[in-house]
Amino acid sequence: MTEAQVCSYCGAPIQSLVAGRCPHCQTVIDVPQATGLVIDARGTVWRVVITAVGAKERKVIKTLVEDPGWTKDQARDFVASITSSQPRLVVEHVTGTAATQVFRGLHAAGAEVRLERAEGDAWVVAQSSQMIRDFSAEHGMR
Repeated sequence: MTEAQVCSYCGAPIQSLVAGRCPHCQTVIDVPQATGLVIDARGTVWRVVITAVGAKERKVIKTLVEDPGWTKDQARDFVASITSSQPRLVVEHVTGTAATQVFRGLHAAGAEVRLERAEGDAWVVAQSSQMIRDFSAEHGMR
């Protein structure tokens, strides 16, 4: 297996796809991705949704200023408006690389986030903070 045959999200080696998903993290992957092409080949069909800020509100604000390029006031107002019953869009209709960068930054800052991909008129969760925790627990990671 070559180094390019890894999941574009979790980096796990991919020997075969299971229903079009990485067998480790369940991220939707197609054969070109598994052979080394980047997720941007699908175009601007990605979005990031934040469902909870978490305990590190200042880190989340800092991440929103750095990654999507918001002003500090915009980020502070956005974070203050998030409730558990009202998830909010952070970015929408962006490339996979841009969406993944925002997702990883917010997840590292302690926020509960989802990385979603458009499929027709619906949005499918490709990755989430919960999926990462489940994967880590299953494989004895922190």
